[in-house]
Amino acid sequence: MIHKPRRKPNGITKADRIAQKSDDLLRRDFYADKPLKKAVTDISEVKAKDGKLYVSVIFDCFDLMPLGIAI
Repeated sequence: MIHKPRRKPNGITKADRIAQKSDDLLRRDFYADKPLKKAVTDISEVKAKDGKLYVSVIFDCFDLMPLGIAI
């Protein structure tokens, strides 16, 4: 049995301890009773042959349909 160590993730950003933190406007409540009332986004790093790609998708909290994508 061979143990393969887990890869340590490389964070895309580094925390700035001096910078002011953003307000949690949704207060962790991602439910929306109407379309386009709340939207969220995230960014992911994807390995590619030529290097790294960064993918960002904007989702509508009402039905989780993607509103936009950027690579």
